[in-house]
Amino acid sequence: MRRRRICALVAMAALLGASGLLPSAALAADLEACRALQQQRDELAQQAMTAELQLVRQIREQVCPDLHRAAEAANALTPGYDSVKAAAIDLQALRDCRHTAERQLEARHRQRYRNRLGFGFYTAAGAARAAAADRVAARLNHQGCRRLAAEARAAASGRTKPEGAGSR
Repeated sequence: MRRRRICALVAMAALLGASGLLPSAALAADLEACRALQQQRDELAQQAMTAELQLVRQIREQVCPDLHRAAEAANALTPGYDSVKAAAIDLQALRDCRHTAERQLEARHRQRYRNRLGFGFYTAAGAARAAAADRVAARLNHQGCRRLAAEARAAASGRTKPEGAGSR
């Protein structure tokens, strides 16, 4: 029964592909590979940023513990936290605290990696994951994933060339 369904799906895909309603199987496979790489890059970048944010929070907690706790509670909208207290947070003091924490971060920790977007990473975990994300991004570019996505959009809309691929 399952084999019949798979055969029917393959036959339907072949018919749709022959009619031009689906991109070619090779293009679809390439697009799927690109999607997987994009997901991998996004996960690595998210992990890298999480590591850096933990370090910044630790420093901010040392610099101004009371203000840091009040801001964290207000941001999390902690149940039972008084919204009047949240409104009473001195935003200028919070801004000054964050700037002081940034200066301490830069003074006490060496930058281990700067990613392709120019963001500096100070933790070993953040730097390693950011570098891995950049390597995956380079693979995305090398494999022509932007071009493939444009071709797929063009095929899906019935155009023969992707937008912007006209003569120059």
